[in-house]
Amino acid sequence: MKFAISYFARIRKFAPNEIPVSTAMWDPKWFHPHRNPKGVYLDKRNVINGLRVDPFVPKYGGCDGPRNCGWEPEKCTFISKYREQLAALDWLNIHARFADLETRLRERYPHLAEYPELTFVLIVYEKPDNECSERHPIRQWFTEVGASLPEWEPPKEG
Repeated sequence: MKFAISYFARIRKFAPNEIPVSTAMWDPKWFHPHRNPKGVYLDKRNVINGLRVDPFVPKYGGCDGPRNCGWEPEKCTFISKYREQLAALDWLNIHARFADLETRLRERYPHLAEYPELTFVLIVYEKPDNECSERHPIRQWFTEVGASLPEWEPPKEG
């Protein structure tokens, strides 16, 4: 099992073994079937959509924009509280949750048998160049626990 991070717009380029898992407070409507916020479905490319990873979903509201921090993440109350939330997570517990999820997905979706390894891609809204994004505290947390969380890159077209 591997991990990566990306944003919602890139899911359309994922392979079936790249599993998008939302970390957002609110997902786009298309990410769940029939507007069911707990619904999961396969898209036309057999990519699983609709999964969420609740420990990474911000619990302390959202960004208030530049009026509080001037778009400086180090001064942002939201980012600061989000880092505190992540600091309370236990890597062994998180890893075990993903291992359990992998087992359940392989049981439910037989097409995953053709892939020896799954990559769980944590999904945020913002692109990598946006400093005011949850992606940066998430990547920092993965680094601190000794795990890799590279930015997901689409396959190079031949």
